[in-house]
Amino acid sequence: METKWTPGDWRVEMEGKRANVVLLERTDDGAVWEYYIAEDQRPADAHLIAAAPVLYSTLEWLRDNPQADLMVRHAIIETALAKARGEHD
Repeated sequence: METKWTPGDWRVEMEGKRANVVLLERTDDGAVWEYYIAEDQRPADAHLIAAAPVLYSTLEWLRDNPQADLMVRHAIIETALAKARGEHD
């Protein structure tokens, strides 16, 4: 199924005590574009929003790999949860 959200690696940028969720995209000519996914968020909310694509892909992978090793499944889940908690960017 094709997703309808902005693809890419969403990141959190702090502005004082508030946070923005952004996507940095490099063009073929080397220019960098910054797209705002969500602005003026509480940091915890921003990290959860930024983790949405990773959480989605983790769920897809778990659905598509039901026979995967339990330790591998656990590691993939922990990585996605850590991003949602703001422990990885």
